[in-house]
Amino acid sequence: AQNAIVLQGLPEMPLRDITLKNVSITSQQGASVTDAENISFENVRVENKTGEALKTFRVKNSKLDLLK
Repeated sequence: AQNAIVLQGLPEMPLRDITLKNVSITSQQGASVTDAENISFENVRVENKTGEALKTFRVKNSKLDLLK
């Protein structure tokens, strides 16, 4: 895949209450979460070839720990 995970809401309408559990993804680029709250990554592994494993922007009250 080009991007491992893309979760993108809007500033006025953020994504809410999403859980990813027991996920393993290989991709060119890592995960991206924008305009979101109450997002949880549990046992999530991202193996990306370039860039950061996880980028976040305007994310609140979330647990986004990636396994290495």
